[in-house]
Amino acid sequence: MTDELVRTLPHRRGLDGLRAVAVLAVLLYHADVSWMPGGFLGVDVFFAISGYLITSLLLVDVEATGGVSLRRFWARRARRLLPALGALLVGVTVAALVGATDAAARLRGDVVAALTYSSNWWQIIRGETYFETFARPPMLRHLWSLAVEEQLYILLPLAVAVAARRGWLAHRHRLAIGVFAAAVASLVLLNALWDEVDPSRAWFGSDTRGGALLVGVGCALLFPMAHRARWSGTARDCIDAVAVAALVVLVLLFVHVGELDHGLPRWGFGLAALASGVLVVAITSPSCTVARYLSVRPLVWLGTRSYAAYLWHWPVYVLTRPDVDVPLDGFWLLVLRLLITFALSELSWRFVEQPIRTGAFVRHWWQLRRTARVRIALAATSATVVFASAVGVGLAAVPTPEPPELLAAAMQSSTTATTLLQIPTTTSTVTSLPTTAVPPATVAAPATTTTAPPPPPAPWGYVLAVGDSVMLSAQHALSQGSGGRILVDAAVARQVHEGLDVLQRYKDAGAFTQVSAVVVHLGTNGPLDDDQFNRLAAITAEVPRVVVLNVRVPKPWEERSNAAINGGSGRFPFMRLANWYWTSGQPDMLASDGVHPSHAGARAYTYIVMEQLDGAPPSQGPPPTVTTTTTTTTTTAPPPPPPPS
Repeated sequence: MTDELVRTLPHRRGLDGLRAVAVLAVLLYHADVSWMPGGFLGVDVFFAISGYLITSLLLVDVEATGGVSLRRFWARRARRLLPALGALLVGVTVAALVGATDAAARLRGDVVAALTYSSNWWQIIRGETYFETFARPPMLRHLWSLAVEEQLYILLPLAVAVAARRGWLAHRHRLAIGVFAAAVASLVLLNALWDEVDPSRAWFGSDTRGGALLVGVGCALLFPMAHRARWSGTARDCIDAVAVAALVVLVLLFVHVGELDHGLPRWGFGLAALASGVLVVAITSPSCTVARYLSVRPLVWLGTRSYAAYLWHWPVYVLTRPDVDVPLDGFWLLVLRLLITFALSELSWRFVEQPIRTGAFVRHWWQLRRTARVRIALAATSATVVFASAVGVGLAAVPTPEPPELLAAAMQSSTTATTLLQIPTTTSTVTSLPTTAVPPATVAAPATTTTAPPPPPAPWGYVLAVGDSVMLSAQHALSQGSGGRILVDAAVARQVHEGLDVLQRYKDAGAFTQVSAVVVHLGTNGPLDDDQFNRLAAITAEVPRVVVLNVRVPKPWEERSNAAINGGSGRFPFMRLANWYWTSGQPDMLASDGVHPSHAGARAYTYIVMEQLDGAPPSQGPPPTVTTTTTTTTTTAPPPPPPPS
């Protein structure tokens, strides 16, 4: 750093080491390392460090000039943050257009939000969830935390400038009390807005996640970094003891607190903020021995590149999904991801961040202009502009996925262009399936299975099935086993509230009067609670039969979702439970991800659905005309058979 104000602050290598610990926690958490369930709290450590350092810089500015130069402060922040962010956005856009076209359409709004540092509020407005797991997540989702920090960088210098002008900084201890009170208020609001079904609003909000930032600000007011004295003897031992205690607390939180633990909003975030603030104050003391252990070369190397590592790790993870994008899983996938992340971090730090931050980029540019190679430089710049423009045009040209057509539209027109159902040309039979009713998920099931014959011809009409990627994986088997009578509307990463909205649209369009039954499978990508199940029952109350499937997903909300589904299905006489939880627990039922059905599992999935549909009332309306596509042939589904006598 060459800025004159930055040079007035001592460089504490221990802070670099703490940054490395924080970013490693985040990297391991996002890699789904089982022993790091609370690694997301590394973001709160970054918040505390940022609040402390930025406030210390502003106090130095006030002492040097009597006020705050907003233009100089924001220019310094721009040089520090924007170059690496710009490189990330170009890289992610190219990667999405070349190798992840399923994520390209979502980037348009995300890029604008990233450039304006409003990603967290953009994700709240869009209703995105932090816990979407089984589809390709948004490639810029992780920028929500940078948006929270940048919003502090806008507001904090204004507040310090006002405080300096009015002489309030002469009473920094009183200001610190007010800042700590604001931090407590933020944590209280987080707890109040926390929704155990989907806490994304509280997770992303600047108002709810400002606690750790404000703790860092308050600590800087009490212990500004530029005025730390050196202690010895008992005082030094006390500083070391406090640092060790705070570090132990953070590590325990990293390895023992999960994202959906009940105590997380009540005390988890608050304890993490407090421990982070105390640790930052301790290791910035020139007397702290613990800081020397955090100053080992590998930690300092990663700490100085922690911003780039945080920027690049998430897109790397999103583009290397196990057994989907790469044929790896477990330890070797983690190694691959970390190597790519660290390599990109080094390139970003060495060739993007440092040259612009130190002014070397500008100096080299002016030297280049004075040489005979100016034409080469201008040509390279023009090529870069053309390339960036082409990327932008390509991104804008990616179509936004349209919502699924309503079943009613398909019923009204046999020439609809939307393919609602794909019927494979081959047939298969169901084998190794239980012949008796599947017990509830909470009851121990028998360990033996028998071979069941194919289900008999359905005595019911057409059925609408709405679900997530688990149902989507079984779509072909459902259409085969039902003779094309189950119309599937399933989507990857569909949340519970999204599925309920889809059902509401079908109801509003009058589709429920033309089907015999509805099949619903939701709750894989996030918790399903009793209130949501009651909404499901209210939406589908006019349907003669509703079949609901419970879930098997290795996530904390599995038990909660199944409790609502199993209990709710027994309260309504028009509902039946198809026990996918038990069925999927049998051998060879699941793919390698432990969530989606294998080929055999898809047939078993179809069997338990049709078993619960057996005897469903026939449809009340005329048979729908459904456009189906196998290769290039369009066929019309046959009318349903007459109801049994």
